[in-house]
Amino acid sequence: MRTNIITFIFIVLLSPAVFSQNYPLVTPVINPASEAENRTRILADVTLSTFWQSSLQPGAPVSIGQRIILTLNSSWNNQQPPASFFMPEVPQGLILSMQPITEEDRENGILIKLLLIPLSAGEIILPSRTLTHRGTVQSNTLFAVPAFSLRVN
Repeated sequence: MRTNIITFIFIVLLSPAVFSQNYPLVTPVINPASEAENRTRILADVTLSTFWQSSLQPGAPVSIGQRIILTLNSSWNNQQPPASFFMPEVPQGLILSMQPITEEDRENGILIKLLLIPLSAGEIILPSRTLTHRGTVQSNTLFAVPAFSLRVN
């Protein structure tokens, strides 16, 4: 029998300004004698907060047919998944179109840029969600996407 060491590292980013890290948990794992070597594996999950920004002025009324640019942002700009990964389901009464993202946008933390055009009056809601991006074998990135709501007059 051989003993391997597995290390679990849990990292949580709470907001763009706050970083929190737990200490790693290291545990031995017994493998059958057929295992030829000892290995150390590092498994990490990173949770990132995101936030929406829009081209609207705060408190400004929104009307049918108005064009609004909405971006989903994060303070994390390292190894982001493609923008299509963040595309939300399109609610009724809304045209939602993905817009191109430049390299500078990505460096500034923009994950996806959307053009919204309301087609009817009422409340439009993009619900909150948690998206899991499976990066390497050793890490997963969880994106906490908040809800976005828009009142159309």
